Amino acid sequence: MGKKKSMHYQAALVLGAATCTGRSKFADKNPSNNNHPYGVYSVGTRDNYIADVDRFGRFCEKTFGETDLTKCFIYIPAYLDYLKVKGRAVTTLHKYKFAIQKYYDAIFHGYKVDYDTGKRTRTKITKNRTSISEVPDFDEKKHEFALNFGKATGLRVSEMKTLRYNDIIYNQADDSFSVFVFKGKGGKQRISPVLPEYYSMFRKIYYSVFINRNIINRSTLRFQFSKRLQH
Repeated sequence: MGKKKSMHYQAALVLGAATCTGRSKFADKNPSNNNHPYGVYSVGTRDNYIADVDRFGRFCEKTFGETDLTKCFIYIPAYLDYLKVKGRAVTTLHKYKFAIQKYYDAIFHGYKVDYDTGKRTRTKITKNRTSISEVPDFDEKKHEFALNFGKATGLRVSEMKTLRYNDIIYNQADDSFSVFVFKGKGGKQRISPVLPEYYSMFRKIYYSVFINRNIINRSTLRFQFSKRLQH
């Protein structure tokens, strides 16, 4: 009899095989293709799914004694009920539900979790549980430019870190500015408008002589800004 495989190992085995980095999710979704986007198109998303499915598997093992993750789908409603009783928010329930669904979808193509997590609302959602002043070792003055850039554009930290000077767009018709995001969430491209109160800041960027260089210092953001503000 072989060694029992951990829930984390079982989750990583399936979701690792389903990872489709380098492929276009949107091309796979195109009706003209016969492909169905069973896979996971981001390594970060895959790792989050593995962690969530691992928690589900350990719940099944502890509560029902089931060690084979592929057989645990019958316990999905019980797990989500358990999280609901624990007071988890609707958004959190939806997150776990989708991660589990993605795992079983990679095994049984077209699998759907039939469970109503409730309606999500924005009224009680906060993106950061800790104010900047309470984040240890965060120098707000040092990162003032990056903070203002984020406020002006609404870009994610990961998007700002890859932004270059020639991604700033000046719209001469209405004297406004916008930013071209080459690869945002889900690999999408988009143009994000700049708030008018930050136009003076963007004029300095636009008329600078730097071409094909990063606007934000990635090395300083990587630890102090990116890791500490993305809770």
